[in-house]
Amino acid sequence: MHALINRLFATIAGVTVIMGNVYAQETYPLYFPAYGEDLPYGQFWIYRQPHNIEGAVAHDLTGVSFDENSKKWVLDVSLGAAPHDDKVIWGIPVRAAADGEVIACWRGYPDSAPGGHEANNSIETDGGNNLIISTGDGHYVFYAHLKNNSIPASLCPNTSASGSPADLSNFTGDIPTDYLVAEADRKTVHVGQFIGRVGHTGNSGGPHLHIHVGKVTETSPGIFDLGSTVAARLYGASMVQGYTDGSISENWVALNGHYLNDIIDNGKIIIMPEEGRRSGMSSRDVNRIDVVTRSKDRQLQFKYWDGQEWSGWTKLGGALTSNPACASWSSERIDCVARGTNMSLMHIRWTPSGGWSDWTNLGGLLTSAPSIVARHENRLDIFARGRDHGLWQKSWNGSNWLEWRSIGGKLSSAPACTSWSVDRIDCVVRGRNNQLWHVYWNGRSWSDWRDHGGQLTSSPAIATRGNNLLDIFVRGQNNHLWVKQWDTNSWSNWTDLGGVLTSAPSAVSWGPSRVDVEAVGQNGNLWHRYWTPGGWSDWTDTGPFFE
Repeated sequence: MHALINRLFATIAGVTVIMGNVYAQETYPLYFPAYGEDLPYGQFWIYRQPHNIEGAVAHDLTGVSFDENSKKWVLDVSLGAAPHDDKVIWGIPVRAAADGEVIACWRGYPDSAPGGHEANNSIETDGGNNLIISTGDGHYVFYAHLKNNSIPASLCPNTSASGSPADLSNFTGDIPTDYLVAEADRKTVHVGQFIGRVGHTGNSGGPHLHIHVGKVTETSPGIFDLGSTVAARLYGASMVQGYTDGSISENWVALNGHYLNDIIDNGKIIIMPEEGRRSGMSSRDVNRIDVVTRSKDRQLQFKYWDGQEWSGWTKLGGALTSNPACASWSSERIDCVARGTNMSLMHIRWTPSGGWSDWTNLGGLLTSAPSIVARHENRLDIFARGRDHGLWQKSWNGSNWLEWRSIGGKLSSAPACTSWSVDRIDCVVRGRNNQLWHVYWNGRSWSDWRDHGGQLTSSPAIATRGNNLLDIFVRGQNNHLWVKQWDTNSWSNWTDLGGVLTSAPSAVSWGPSRVDVEAVGQNGNLWHRYWTPGGWSDWTDTGPFFE
């Protein structure tokens, strides 16, 4: 697999040759249309093979599970009839792979509709429940075979939630009239936004997602001509490994910024998507917040709240393959970590005298974004999920970095950790049952793992306002912000704090009377709210998530 991933494509006389396939030079980049945290424990996406539409590659993505007893991958080859609740990937969220505007859709086809449509065939009718999203630059992205009634009505307001279109004989341009979204009703979607769930509708052989890109022209208002397809190239996968007879033939390998197309060689590639992009928050003084994210070109981005206003974003380099995290042990120190292109831990620090340091590789093989805790001056503890899906820790003891050590557990998300004293660390994760799991260190040893319930659709966030106080935040099944608190001697129930989150939340506290939370909203911007003893503030839009 290392050799497979490192093979590069060659350009010969204006034609790009990718792993034995020949495509037109023009390609279109798409973010992988799913997030890692949307997958149940032990399930993965698999890229079985691309197929051609008018000479350009389209993508069919389906699911594979890992059997821990046999240590083999299990494909869903027996499709059967509905329901498909026992099928891998069935019902998994599909997310926008590019920004754009929904110009046509249908959401009412029944699940498991056999084959295509005998009359008036088109990509829309063959696609079952589908969306056509215009990217605004002369291209569209087509998402097909989605689950019945899973496309939000806000994106597809003109189509019935049940049944087929009333009339497939009328077309405006190349799109059936019933599929069109009126200009006044068209909604803009952003990369990572939920747009439906994997289904088995239209001309489909079983639960899977079909996605491709083509040219589109609006010849007159509401009249769209769909032109030739364009080779879509998928990025945003975190790690991959080969698939042969069902056995694990290779260890997980970081994709290192390559497109999936660069490593596909008419074989099956098992994919672990990247986690949804979210910010990292830390505080190094009262009324001070430092925020980090990944830019579109995978650099670390940094901005801060100085007590009065937000700064702009500053890029700090790096080649990051995970969300970053930061911590401060004093007002004159920030330490940030992220996963690098070789799956190892990368570290950068800031001081007033030296500014930002160069990036340093601290090793390890991370299968999630890291979390970092500063529990005392000149002391750091870093946590991440390892290849065994367990929690691993690496510590700075004031003079040396210690070796990685295992804390166990079964993680289906990145961890989040915090500390209220030098002798206490609390870590929370989403477990294999999609519920919140908690483990703590008491200065001598780690506790057993404990299940705190909930239904998480993201990695959790955790903050502490002081000794023996914890605030834990997650995105719930309704995409709202939820909180669970530990107050000196008891756990609260889960509380719904509303909002519509399209990312995992992040959280930080600068004192006993303040907690700040951020998440990406429906418009793709970073939204912020805070708690004081007077209650929760309203959400505030702080601007673009990255530049």
